[in-house]
Amino acid sequence: MPRRFLLAGFLVFYSSLSPLLPFKALADTPSPNVAWRDVSPSHWAYQTLITLAEKYDLKLGLSPDMFKGEQALTRYEAAALALQILERVRQAAPLADTEQADLTEIETLLHTEISQLSERVDTLEDQSALQSVEQLELAEQMQQFQKNLPFRLFGSLALRSCSMGETVEGGILGTLFQVRLGAGIQGQVHPDWQYELRILSTENDSYNLSWFPFGGTHIPRSLITLDRFFINWRPLRASGWQPQLDIQIGKALNPLAETQLLFDEDVSFTGLQQQIQWKNPLPHWHSLELSLNENVVLMEDTFITSSLWAAKAASEWRWNDLHWRSAISYSHYLGSDRLAPYNFNQGYLGPFSQRNRLTSDNQGFTSQFQLLNLFSQVGWQGIDNWPLHVFGDYVHNFGARDQNQGWLVGLKAGQQKKPATGN
Repeated sequence: MPRRFLLAGFLVFYSSLSPLLPFKALADTPSPNVAWRDVSPSHWAYQTLITLAEKYDLKLGLSPDMFKGEQALTRYEAAALALQILERVRQAAPLADTEQADLTEIETLLHTEISQLSERVDTLEDQSALQSVEQLELAEQMQQFQKNLPFRLFGSLALRSCSMGETVEGGILGTLFQVRLGAGIQGQVHPDWQYELRILSTENDSYNLSWFPFGGTHIPRSLITLDRFFINWRPLRASGWQPQLDIQIGKALNPLAETQLLFDEDVSFTGLQQQIQWKNPLPHWHSLELSLNENVVLMEDTFITSSLWAAKAASEWRWNDLHWRSAISYSHYLGSDRLAPYNFNQGYLGPFSQRNRLTSDNQGFTSQFQLLNLFSQVGWQGIDNWPLHVFGDYVHNFGARDQNQGWLVGLKAGQQKKPATGN
């Protein structure tokens, strides 16, 4: 008798899994002619349900106060579940012929449902695999197309807040919010010859030429400037202990900046630059760079110029997620005795300007700019696109009478993608 009740309960359970209300077997006996409102008479299980309900005194339906579950069960999930129950019932004990026939009929229907579902899943998997192959082929074609192009276009958007003041309140009230757009082209005419051109938007009401605080805000400037144009010759390429040699001429990128303490990284000097670089010369030693610069700094007008000679060495080490970069540079300005008072006469008197220029006398001084810069940074790439960096930057002006110095320490989180460099 328990087996019969198990079979009956299962059949009633499954028949209720059509898109109708669930039911539960209760002790009350319904009248044989009572219509089962939650099972359509046209449903394939309707007659079987009526027969079982009359035979085992089952009552269909759930009272309004009974728990009905939290998640709907699809017909395919129900079919798979019912099929497992059928197998267990079949293995428990031999069944009567009528019960065996009922089970066989239901099992056939379940197999049909699952077979249709399996065919549909196989079709979807085939379509998904085909789309993946097509996407991969398209991505490879795009990469090959970009690789074959003799040039590359790039753009940039930069936002900065800049303030000057001798007090906290003055610094806040004197804040200028600056927006700068850039666009350029980068390419090569020969494997050993590369070029780069970049234009930038320039705000007239700003402290900067290419974000470098030279000149006054009253001097009119073009809204768009040719910020960078240079040609690079690379006669040697890095391979083991063979270094890479680059010689640039024109208005090139600034190799001296590591932070904004000495220069903004986007400052572009006009002149000649030579750089020699070793890449991965030893295990964990990622790079060693040596560079020389001979440049001319133009100040608002061609009659105010300064020559810049500079040398820099930088090294970088990497161990899995850790890396360490250090650098040292020396910059020597010729003719800066005319350069410095000119800038102070443009409205940059006061302690801020003295610190910014690393000079002490703001009244007709003849101080030179002979800047030593030391930099060190330790980074950890523990989380993708969110590296952590601890850095320190120090600059010392040997040309000032009191040998001014400045320093900067900080913590950075996140990834900064620098403008295109052409290397």
